[in-house]
Amino acid sequence: MRIEFTLFAEPFSLNKAYYLKSFNGKSATKIRTKECREWGDRVLAQLLPFADEISKFTKLFDKLNHALKIDLNFYTPAAKFYTKAGHISIASSDVTNIEKLLVDLLFDERFNGRELNGELIKNININDTFIVEMRSRKTPSKRDYKIKIIVEIIDKPEIENE
Repeated sequence: MRIEFTLFAEPFSLNKAYYLKSFNGKSATKIRTKECREWGDRVLAQLLPFADEISKFTKLFDKLNHALKIDLNFYTPAAKFYTKAGHISIASSDVTNIEKLLVDLLFDERFNGRELNGELIKNININDTFIVEMRSRKTPSKRDYKIKIIVEIIDKPEIENE
């Protein structure tokens, strides 16, 4: 089974997601920025129309026999994607820095069952450890930021004979 949906949101970089609350020499306490929390709420709210599909998907997943495959396509307006000289702009985001926050919102238990604007939002709520295959790309678009997502239940990987 697979689930597909499109979210309308600008990618949010991991580099802008946290600030250092404290550091004791051995460990740091990081807090999500207000902007990151607001972005996350906007993304989560867009999952509401997919609640039934997400619920069916989650119920079909068997952690003993399955794994997950995910495909992410981050669309960025061409004016932001390319510089005036025509090359890819650093403002178009580093793909690896925008994957993690989105994956956490989609899969992490701490974001499941969150109430936003009086609505209970459900995410996929399967530990992202089960993601064994992931493809991410960024693509220039004519106008809007959007993120196309495909998540598929696959058989868990077989042990390779080396």
